[in-house]
Amino acid sequence: MNGKTWRLRRIIDPADGKTLILPLDHGVTQGPIPGLVSPGAFLEGLCRVPPNAVVLHKGLLRFLPRTLEPKVGLIVHLSAATQLADPDFKILVTDPDEALSMGADGVSVHVNFGGPHERMMLRDLGRVAARCHTLGLPLLAMAYLRGGDAPDNPLEALAHAARVCAELGADLVKIPWPGTVDWLERIVEGCPVGIVIAGGENFLSPEEREHRVKAVLQAGAVGMAAGRTVFQAPDPYETLATLYRLIHGPDWPSLPEGDALTPNPVGEE
Repeated sequence: MNGKTWRLRRIIDPADGKTLILPLDHGVTQGPIPGLVSPGAFLEGLCRVPPNAVVLHKGLLRFLPRTLEPKVGLIVHLSAATQLADPDFKILVTDPDEALSMGADGVSVHVNFGGPHERMMLRDLGRVAARCHTLGLPLLAMAYLRGGDAPDNPLEALAHAARVCAELGADLVKIPWPGTVDWLERIVEGCPVGIVIAGGENFLSPEEREHRVKAVLQAGAVGMAAGRTVFQAPDPYETLATLYRLIHGPDWPSLPEGDALTPNPVGEE
């Protein structure tokens, strides 16, 4: 078992091959958005309801609580851009070596396909993948269609983007929900590494969310990366626990009655 395989076991549950990743990298792009106004307070609650892995920019690592479950995988996000300029042109703001020195179990890189800066982001993805291979560090690629004209067939373009990320060395690929199980099955079939589906904005009802998770797993994806779906929910920790149970099975315990954890309600400091 090499280092990359070992570290992937902290991101994808080896018991069932599934994962629930919690991305918390939104502050760089969007600032202190509702639900993450006080990131330290939100992170403290994860001691009671841990996901399989979290995605953070390097500066937030200092706010991880010391009592966080050691089995929670730490993915350091290497890409950044802000909506103050061009949010679609992601550049590298750190590298796999620094991430590893900070205790990372993996790193992530964001690539926007179809726009004028696609080539530069692909170059960065390839270079990061090469270094991750040397270091034994898993790489999550986030693939989106942004920054250019809408493709004639966006679903085929999304399948193409996922395949590119795998061929350039990613170990996991995160994509948005393509809309149907059939299309996700086609994307999964054409991507030789695990697919993770982005949770998107928190607009689904509990019933719709359950249906979405079941559809994602039915299509062969390895799990979900739910950020705003969780931290902008009325009760983010119960939402996180519900998603975990849907992905890994009903035996995962609920929060004790009266033990809802909401230190940073949406829209409040």
